[in-house]
Amino acid sequence: MSDNKDRYLYLNLDPTVVWGSDNTPSGVTIHVKLDDEGVVVDAWADDECVASTWKTYEEFGVVVKQATGQEDLPDGMVKVNGEVRKDCAAFHHDD
Repeated sequence: MSDNKDRYLYLNLDPTVVWGSDNTPSGVTIHVKLDDEGVVVDAWADDECVASTWKTYEEFGVVVKQATGQEDLPDGMVKVNGEVRKDCAAFHHDD
């Protein structure tokens, strides 16, 4: 990875969206999604997307590699239905 890559993703919100026109907090929900190409961040207020931004993994300086089998996964990770997840069985205790 290159050291000169910006690892931050910025989302600027209009203050009137956050506070509303009557100067009271309206509430904003932030959604963050890791998709096939990069990271997407959306801000929602009253069921409306009020701001959005995205950045590719390449722009972050990250190389994404697809795991092909269990042998390619880091310790403590398993593949379940095609998704890589933490191996929760390792943390399960029968009392």
